[in-house]
Amino acid sequence: MGSLSFTNVSGSSIGIAYLKINDTILIEKEKPSEYPEVKNKIFSISDKNSAIISYDEKNWNDFSRIWLSIEVDGNTYSVDLNRDHYFYGGDYRYPGEGSAILYFFSGFSEDNSMVQMSQGYAKAGDNNMFYSNDFKYLNKTVAT
Repeated sequence: MGSLSFTNVSGSSIGIAYLKINDTILIEKEKPSEYPEVKNKIFSISDKNSAIISYDEKNWNDFSRIWLSIEVDGNTYSVDLNRDHYFYGGDYRYPGEGSAILYFFSGFSEDNSMVQMSQGYAKAGDNNMFYSNDFKYLNKTVAT
């Protein structure tokens, strides 16, 4: 089994409005999800809290892309990471069956245009979590 943990230490409540990994939509704000923990709602994570969902549609090494959008105080921030632009690290760093992924939302840029995100990862069931030595940024999307 694979797991995704989201930890929020940004100072604000975060709502995951969209999460797609490879070909599987796990969370979509406007549509029901087959995953009971996120059915018909935004997946909310208050400050200094964590939430966990499972993802094992593909093996961790078959990862190709992740799309993530969050909502914070009426603003939307998004990131689209393909395999080549994903976090650095070793085996099990990609979401999927056999991995345990921990995403950290750690704060905002001074101009409030980005949210910083980092990652920890491990082999599923292993107690030794490793960190990826880079950060990714969710960019504020402009309302149209």
